[in-house]
Amino acid sequence: MLLLGSVMSCSQKMTPAKISVNHDIKTIQEGDVITLTTTGTKGAFYKWTGPNGQMSKDSTSSSWSINMIGDASEYSGLYTVTEYTLKGNKMAYQSTDTVTLKVKALPLCAKVSDTRFAFKKAGKYKVTIKDVDIRTTTLTGYSLCLEGPNCTAIDPSSNGGKCFERPSESNSFIVTCTGDCPFAIVYTELHSPGGETQLVDNADDLANNMLTFNNGKGLAVKVKVERAH
Repeated sequence: MLLLGSVMSCSQKMTPAKISVNHDIKTIQEGDVITLTTTGTKGAFYKWTGPNGQMSKDSTSSSWSINMIGDASEYSGLYTVTEYTLKGNKMAYQSTDTVTLKVKALPLCAKVSDTRFAFKKAGKYKVTIKDVDIRTTTLTGYSLCLEGPNCTAIDPSSNGGKCFERPSESNSFIVTCTGDCPFAIVYTELHSPGGETQLVDNADDLANNMLTFNNGKGLAVKVKVERAH
């Protein structure tokens, strides 16, 4: 028998937070767009946080998308979601879940020819001469030169240009690029009555953004490339 005016009520079933990722977490790398999603409850609020102070500004969304552009280490670490509901001004329900992401860094430079590398992205880079092996007695110095309009500055640079002279200048400098920016080691070998500038004829990509240039005649230069902060 149905009685008019009777009220039936039931409490809303809450689903514990559980994060899923739209990507195989074993193969995430710099430049990927990752979406984290948690099991949502109608009317719930969400607090998403990540490593290095990252957080989602949308407290009503059960998902969070992160464009992992830049330094991969900024995105590697623990991601947390806290799902909660309110009753009046008080928290009625809360559930938390976490996931750890390890983001693989991509090489900062790409080999563009047998004697050239190029910075892959716009930005500032710190380039450091790490090791030099000179066995040619007529070699008096060498230069690291950058090419193309995308290279906008080398600091310090004694001539205000795009070449870095060694050994007369420091072994570390900052390069500013607005896009792909090729560079190579060149050197000056003295021949009477004057000198001539020659390019290296081999460049090899080593691990950890360490590059090496050599000319097969007694010159080998190792260069470390890092992002400048």
